Amino acid sequence: MTDTKSRRPSPLQCRVLIVLAALGAKRPGPVATRDIERVLEQGGDAPVYGPNLRSSCRRMQAAGWLRTLRAPNMQLAVELTDAGRALAAPLLADEQARVLAEQRATAVLVLPLVPHS
Repeated sequence: MTDTKSRRPSPLQCRVLIVLAALGAKRPGPVATRDIERVLEQGGDAPVYGPNLRSSCRRMQAAGWLRTLRAPNMQLAVELTDAGRALAAPLLADEQARVLAEQRATAVLVLPLVPHS
């Protein structure tokens, strides 16, 4: 029997969905898993290991969130399905709001000095 219950994405899967949604907004189409790995490493949250990323992508494909493709050079690439986009959109919006709030909290504004009259 197959389990058709929808499940919550893991933290790594959430990060991958956010990256794919952000990249898809700029340039739609498949993204190589090595590029995703590179972007996640630059994010600096936690180290990402290639085998973990690829197995996570396989689980997301089984859940129907991703479609995996192979380039002619056998490089693995993934793209979001409609269900994946629906799941990734609120995650991306939350992440963008978090980053904006963090920028606002750390922004320093120098106010002009007004002499008392």
